Amino acid sequence: MQNTKNLFIIFLSLWVLSACNCHSGNSQTNFDTQMVIDTQTMKCHQILDSLKLKYPIDSILNIVNKKGNIWIKSWKKVSKNFGVQDFQYDSDGCLQNVFSYDIEPDRDYLKHLSQCRDLFCFSDDKSKYVDMYSYRISLEKENDTIFARFDVDTKIFIVENNHYIELFTSGTIETYNDCIWIDDDYFVLLGSRSEFQDKEYFRPFIFVYNISNNYYWNYINKLTFDKKNEQFFKDKFPKIEIR
Repeated sequence: MQNTKNLFIIFLSLWVLSACNCHSGNSQTNFDTQMVIDTQTMKCHQILDSLKLKYPIDSILNIVNKKGNIWIKSWKKVSKNFGVQDFQYDSDGCLQNVFSYDIEPDRDYLKHLSQCRDLFCFSDDKSKYVDMYSYRISLEKENDTIFARFDVDTKIFIVENNHYIELFTSGTIETYNDCIWIDDDYFVLLGSRSEFQDKEYFRPFIFVYNISNNYYWNYINKLTFDKKNEQFFKDKFPKIEIR
């Protein structure tokens, strides 16, 4: 029974990896069976009470204010009322169903890294990076211009020395824009989620994640907005045109 379960996990991971869309022209980068050499599921931090955040939220907001200026400006274009001072605690907990696997890179995979490198969010020492885009974006180069096409779903990965941690998948309800590393064990994801009342509204969030404990803290803005920060990607990656 345990062997069957392990095979199922490996199969699921391979299926997820095969869907990676970041490519150039008509080429598509997939991870074949030989590349995946180990698969496991990350366990939750075993604690009785909520894990205490290492950094005060005011410190995290200050970091976002300094390093997330493109994201902040993209929301300021939507509404002058947007501000990091309006974020408040929403939830915290352990991420469930987090897969971890090692791969042995081949030539296609190294090409994939080269094509997507500018979209990765590297830690300060460059030892690891967060990949928020490769699953949902296709890149095509025509002459000297790079064009991007987006899919609806997003997968968030942490990558270090060919070791992948697949945190979660999100659909159209949540959009992940940017990432900021606090230290080698903590990073922040900046995004927004849709909320429906008489129409669709968008609420920005700040998602803090601790790698070693597989634990998160989510903070949401007190305000919702009737438009999304669509300008962000163009401001963040000005050399890429959206189709």
